This record gives sequence, C-alpha cells and structure tokens, in this order.
Amino acid sequence: MEPASPEVEGLQVSAFAFPTETPEADGTLNWNETTLALVHAADGGAANGPEPQR
Repeated sequence: MEPASPEVEGLQVSAFAFPTETPEADGTLNWNETTLALVHAADGGAANGPEPQR
C-alpha cells in the first residue's frame, strides 16, 4: 500500500529585494538588486518547518 500524497491546502508567498553594493552585470543584463521569493506550503496541519513570521 502506498502512502497518501499530501494535498497543498494553502500557500504563503513573500518577495524581498536586496540591493547590491555596486551595479552588477553578466555581459547580457545589468542589475542593482537581487530578489528572493519565499514560499511556504501548508498541507493540512503537517509542517516541515516553522511558520513564516510576518
């Protein structure tokens, strides 16, 4: 018997932009910040880590 797959019941999504100390480039694009996307998926009460803080 295979274990049941958890269903995603909710998502909490946050985005954060961190400025770079100086402008950066890779030869095709230039940028002055880095973006982090943080996603917390809930599966009916079972959690694999702490709840995100707001």
